[in-house]
Amino acid sequence: MSELQQPKLYQEQAKQQCALLENTWSILDQATADLKNQELDIPPDVYTSLRTTKSLIDLCRTHSRLADVSSREIDGYLGFCVGCCGQDVVTRVKCELKNVEDRLIIQAMNQRGKDFALRLQQKTVKAWEPLQKRIITCIESLPQAIKVQRDVVSGYHKNIEENLSFWLAVEEDIVSSYTNLIKKTDDVKFNTTLASIITDTKDHIEALESTRESFKKIITNNERHAMMLEELQQEQVGK
Repeated sequence: MSELQQPKLYQEQAKQQCALLENTWSILDQATADLKNQELDIPPDVYTSLRTTKSLIDLCRTHSRLADVSSREIDGYLGFCVGCCGQDVVTRVKCELKNVEDRLIIQAMNQRGKDFALRLQQKTVKAWEPLQKRIITCIESLPQAIKVQRDVVSGYHKNIEENLSFWLAVEEDIVSSYTNLIKKTDDVKFNTTLASIITDTKDHIEALESTRESFKKIITNNERHAMMLEELQQEQVGK
């Protein structure tokens, strides 16, 4: 594939993705409004991210040459994922929307409980269904291959790491809080119940820490693969 064809291919794929992401945005925006109407406290940064994401989707769908949009320009939009995604507007939009979804579910869990949060999650997961098709149908050049490896690191790792950190913090707070509650009462049933939950929660913490280490290995491999491909590309240029 020629250098002239690559930006055109990216442009077409990005616009297709952004058209689908606009529907995802609409579902999450409506979910936010519904939760607000049910008197849940919505963090201000959720609204900031939704405004940013809508602007980035409009940019993606209307810009005549997305390959010319700089990372600095994209990072000029406020949100959860500033600095995460370079020039890739699609990855930035996905990162923002994933963070919005996670914040809404965490807020629902904290204020209304697990069952309410689960029902919300069942709604929001449908927002992503149109995007489950393969994004990469065919890699036809080394620059494309390098970009794929780099995008895994920039577009997914930071988001996953951040959410794992939040999750771990919640589990650790449960252990600490329940341990303090046990110290305040001699109620046998109460203490036995909380002690059982603490044991399970410690298992959760161990599993999450193991998951984090597994993701770190994946990211390390992807960074190494990108370097290998870049070396190969340099060798081919030198021939």
